[in-house]
Amino acid sequence: MKRIIPVYIFQQVNVLLVSLYLMKLLCIGELTILQILYGASLISFLWMYGQRKQAHKVNMKSRMKWLGIGLASLLIISLCFSLIHAQGSTNQANLIGLQHQVPWFSFLLFLINASMVEEFLYREILWNLVRKLDIRVALTSVLFALAHHPGTILAWCLYVSLGMFLGMVRYKSDLWGSMGLHLVWNLLVYSLLLF
Repeated sequence: MKRIIPVYIFQQVNVLLVSLYLMKLLCIGELTILQILYGASLISFLWMYGQRKQAHKVNMKSRMKWLGIGLASLLIISLCFSLIHAQGSTNQANLIGLQHQVPWFSFLLFLINASMVEEFLYREILWNLVRKLDIRVALTSVLFALAHHPGTILAWCLYVSLGMFLGMVRYKSDLWGSMGLHLVWNLLVYSLLLF
């Protein structure tokens, strides 16, 4: 429980860096360097955490299999929701607005860093607070959805569904699997925003 607050604060540093740039308190070079340092410190921490934890080893083939299943599931569920309700979520609108205000490389670093720290918070720290699988998936999915500021009930259902599939991949592979899926998903959404 004592890890939740520091990880949550660390998650907000990613947002703070971009906010400081938007307020013109950082130039683009400073933002880029700080984002790279942020990402490097996060990767170092995750690596040390994984070494200390001695988690069960998942082979890359299994991880990639579940990443593929998860990605296909996310694509299907997103397509279904977009057919029902074409309006984007508040989170999506915020990201589109942000994308036009910061350089593409900084926006990309923002998404990469967010994917890693969110998965660590939801599918590692919070995940390990609960023993029952169904409660784990439900709790982390609901909190994940709430953190993404869904503006409508359908957007909320979409984010809960995304959280559930990330939880499934976490359960079937490991934290790196769900982190990879979240990263691939964010990069796919980013590439769609460009066109």
